[in-house]
Amino acid sequence: MAVVSDAEQIIYVNLDKKNDNKFTFISGGIENPEINNAIVDILEGTMPAFKTRENKYF
Repeated sequence: MAVVSDAEQIIYVNLDKKNDNKFTFISGGIENPEINNAIVDILEGTMPAFKTRENKYF
């Protein structure tokens, strides 16, 4: 995943290893709340962690 970029299309893929390695995906822009939450979860772990990092830069 590109960090500090302005991607127009982000694809989030979830692999369910317990269910015969089936996968699901969602796609869209960072403005999409579901995509935005996935980005925060993957890169930061939680929204408070994201806000802590954000505060360091501003």
